[in-house]
Amino acid sequence: MKPMYDDRKWTPEHVQKALDIISRAHHKKTSFVRALDKSVYWIALFIAIIGNFAVSIILIPFLMVLSGVFLYTIIVILGLAIGFLFEIIIRDIEHLEIHHHLIIALIIPFIVVFNLVIITQLADYWENLLQISNPQSPLIVGIVYGVSFIVPYFYYHFFRFRTVFK
Repeated sequence: MKPMYDDRKWTPEHVQKALDIISRAHHKKTSFVRALDKSVYWIALFIAIIGNFAVSIILIPFLMVLSGVFLYTIIVILGLAIGFLFEIIIRDIEHLEIHHHLIIALIIPFIVVFNLVIITQLADYWENLLQISNPQSPLIVGIVYGVSFIVPYFYYHFFRFRTVFK
C-alpha cells in the first residue's frame, strides 16, 4: 500500500511511519477478522446492488403516473441519492485498493444496463396489464436514472481525488 494523494504536508518519514503502523495493525488481526474485512466489501456491494434494483422497481409507478420535468427531477434526485449512498459505502470501506475500484468501475455499467432492462420490461408489462397509455419512454427514464446513479462515484474518484486508474 502506498499513498495515493500528493499531499505536501506529509514528509516521506511521516508517510512511512503511517504505513508501518497500518501494516503492524493488519498483521495483528486474527485470520477471522481479516476474512471478515474482505467479506465486508462484497457484502456492502451486494446490499447496495440489491437496494439499487429495489429503487428501480419503485421508479415504475412514478414513470406511469408522473410526466415531464417533475418526473425527471424525481428520477435524478433518486439516482443521485442512491449513487451517493453507493459511493459512500464503497469509500468508507478502509481496505479498498485500486483493483477493488476497478471491479466497481466495471460493475456499475452492468448495474445501469440491468436497471434499464428492469425498468423497461416492468413498465411495459404494467402498462399493458393496466391498459395505460404512457407518453414516457421507460428507456429514457432508465438512462436518466443510470447516469444520475453513476455521477457521484465517477465525480468523487475521477475529478475530486483522482483515485482510480492512477
